[in-house]
This record gives sequence, C-alpha cells and structure tokens, in this order.
Amino acid sequence: MGSVVEGIFWNEYKLVDIDSEGTEKYHCKHCNTTYVKNVTRFQNHLENYMNYQKIQYTKQ
Repeated sequence: MGSVVEGIFWNEYKLVDIDSEGTEKYHCKHCNTTYVKNVTRFQNHLENYMNYQKIQYTKQ
C-alpha cells in the first residue's frame, strides 16, 4: 500500500496514454506538459515548477 505522500504526488498528474509497449504518459495538471512515467522526473518537475511560481509571484 502506498504512502499518503505518494498519493498526493500522483494527484498532480493525469494518465493520458498507454502505448502498445505499455509505456505510460502523464500530463502535468499545472503546466500542461506531458511526460513518460518517471517518478524522479515528476518530482523534480513539480519542485522546479513550484519554485518558479513562487519567484513569479514575488516579482509582481
């Protein structure tokens, strides 16, 4: 059974496709970018995206 953190993490992405080889593609709900399933990439993307949003907000 997955952890609570794991469940929250996956809520940020939506499964959009599974190709004929079984490769899963997910769509980021924040920036509309699609990625092949890679947990490390997903985590790094969210961290970078959230940091970028904070910077943009403080510039206003």
